[in-house]
This record gives sequence, structure tokens and C-alpha cells, in this order.
Amino acid sequence: MERDDLAKEAESLLCDVGYEQFNRDHKELVYHMLILKELLENISKREETKEDWAKIKEIMNLQIEKSKTHFATEEEMMKKAGYAELQSHIREHEMIVTDLLDIKKCIDNEEDIKYAKDLQSLFLSWIFQHSSNVDMDYRGKLG
Repeated sequence: MERDDLAKEAESLLCDVGYEQFNRDHKELVYHMLILKELLENISKREETKEDWAKIKEIMNLQIEKSKTHFATEEEMMKKAGYAELQSHIREHEMIVTDLLDIKKCIDNEEDIKYAKDLQSLFLSWIFQHSSNVDMDYRGKLG
């Protein structure tokens, strides 16, 4: 699939949480997961290579860093706005980062391509659930 098509698909899958920066962050995170999905579909038809693992690790590292940056920005806006659900939101962010770091260890060790699939599954289910449910709760409340 072309990169523009992946970007359009990512955008079409997400809810508008009311803050353009967060919408862009979510779209970028999903976009990279769609790239991973495409790579994994190709790998399923053949043996994975060192180049495949390098790309998977690159996506993993990018997702972790982008997620941490996104979470920090979101939490800062919540603090400034006096958002009542800040602590529960922070706990959810911490759980996601912990899960991502656990998967990263397996990917770094190139243990099994299954972990890349776990990453894709975890991340896509999290981003859709989180943005369409949890993030929608702060819509219009952060200033």
C-alpha cells in the first residue's frame, strides 16, 4: 500500500479527540503500526531477515518515544487544566509504556516474530480504545 494510502487509512480509523496536536499524534502512531502490519504481512510469506528486524526495531523505538512524548504533553495539559481524571490517565499511560518495553526486550533479542505481531495488536487495540474512550473524556476540558 502507498504511504499516502496508509496515512489516509490511519486518519480514517481514529476519533477526533478535540485537540489537533493529539489527533496528529494518534494518526502518526497508527500510521507506523500500519507500516508494521504491512511488513508483517510480507514476512508471513517468507523468512524474516536482519533488515526486517532492523525495521521492526526502528518502529518499536519510534513508537515508544512518540508515545512517551505524547503522554507527557497530554498529562501537562491535563495538569494545567486541573483535569480530575489525571491520575487514572497517568496510570493507564504507565501500563502501556510498561507493556511496550516488555515487548521491546523480546524484539531487541529477535526472539520471535510473534512479538512484533503482539506489538502491532497491543498498540492498535490500545490506541483505538484509548482515543475513542479515555481521550474523549477530556474533549473540551483542557483549554
